[in-house]
Amino acid sequence: MARTARRRQAPAPIPECTLDARRDTPDFRDRLFVPTLADVPPARTLDDYRAHALPILDQGREDACTGFALATVVHYLLRRRQVDPDTAAVSP
Repeated sequence: MARTARRRQAPAPIPECTLDARRDTPDFRDRLFVPTLADVPPARTLDDYRAHALPILDQGREDACTGFALATVVHYLLRRRQVDPDTAAVSP
């Protein structure tokens, strides 16, 4: 039985995108949060998050989902802190 040669297809064209990423500007608020070692429960209820009135962050067209997600985690941890809770906004 003879093998038939497979033809390689040309790769799909890459959509046009802007390649203009720059290093993030230093922000004095970036260094304020210093995490501590703490026991982390395996799960939390949605009501626990709602009780702390976390802000809804919108990355818009910034393509910075990781920074915005981390800022939400920091907001949660600062607001649920037992001693001196902090409701100040955190820089994504």
